[in-house]
Amino acid sequence: YDRVPSMLRILALTITLFGVLIAILFTSSKVFKIPQEPLQEEVEVGSPTNRSSLETLLLPSEDAIEDQKSPEKVQVLKLPGVMFLCTFSILGFNFIPLFDGVWKSYGQMYFNNDHFLTITGSIGAILSASSRLAGGFLLDHCGFVTIYSIQLFAEVVSILSLFLFPTSIVMFSVAVYGNNIAHALHLMTMSFESSYVYGSALGIKVFGLVFLSYSIAYVNVIAFEEYGINALGYHKIFFIYFVMMVVNVISFLLYTKKRPSYVKQCHQALKSQTPGGYS
Repeated sequence: YDRVPSMLRILALTITLFGVLIAILFTSSKVFKIPQEPLQEEVEVGSPTNRSSLETLLLPSEDAIEDQKSPEKVQVLKLPGVMFLCTFSILGFNFIPLFDGVWKSYGQMYFNNDHFLTITGSIGAILSASSRLAGGFLLDHCGFVTIYSIQLFAEVVSILSLFLFPTSIVMFSVAVYGNNIAHALHLMTMSFESSYVYGSALGIKVFGLVFLSYSIAYVNVIAFEEYGINALGYHKIFFIYFVMMVVNVISFLLYTKKRPSYVKQCHQALKSQTPGGYS
């Protein structure tokens, strides 16, 4: 880390702050409207008096549809399950960028073998690219829960490999490979889940909030890289990340239990307002 020029550190911080700004602007933008057809007279579920609280959050009111100049703001944070996705982004994506930035300096400190580090990094990049290609296909066939479970497993193995076997060249390789796989899978699982649960239109706004959570994680990563590693050392930092991952795994287990009801509620609310199906 000390070999990284200060200019690159400033550039990284600038990019992170720029990402936070873009995410804020994105989440505050007007919600994309779900296409609606005129309702039949016998369909009463969409009337303001019969709307459930979830339908009110998911969809704009009829007055807002008639008056395009003042659409109703969707309160994304109140949607069921959104806070879980933000938690996954903050806790589950914290270790990944940190190790992406320090793995080589960590390896040089313990192994001091540039040839080995080059080979390890190259294989890791191949695994990352392969995981990105395979991840989309697997998400369509296996679903969010299975793929995110694989991502969590890869990340936990990476952290434990470094924490329990800090000087093992084999476990260091496992940590690098696992982290690359986890990095590739994490971003696509969050965008997939946002769209699947909340629909393609509102899912964009939900993922905007999730993306903002990534920026919070990056701020924490910068603090750890700048001050934490020098003050605490790698071993204690990896223990902190292990604790964070335990909390993230517990959150994921809670989410998997509640997820079917979240999906059912959101899909029913969207379908009730879109006779031709939900988008």
